[in-house]
Amino acid sequence: MVPLLGSRLDGAKMLACGLATHFVPSAKLPLLEKALISRAASATSSSCDLASISAIIDEYSLQQPALNEKSAFHKMDVIDKCFSRPTVEEILSALEKEATTTDTNRADG
Repeated sequence: MVPLLGSRLDGAKMLACGLATHFVPSAKLPLLEKALISRAASATSSSCDLASISAIIDEYSLQQPALNEKSAFHKMDVIDKCFSRPTVEEILSALEKEATTTDTNRADG
């Protein structure tokens, strides 16, 4: 979907579409790094497990960062409708039709 829409994915969009498991704001990245390094330094090979690492990342993560108001994810009903078509050609045609309808509605409004 992303290549056909020409959309760029930021952290919030990656989380929303399932391409990321966590979103840590850039301001918190140094704190996360310190916490992970501290955990690794104090852990034995048997105590540094995935659950403890995940818990540290969860501590610094936002559960649902705000999506930009222009994000395509606010139009999921239209995206689902267009991308439910069986062929690429039909998907492209549905996207073009939707763009034309949207442009017409903007001109009228």
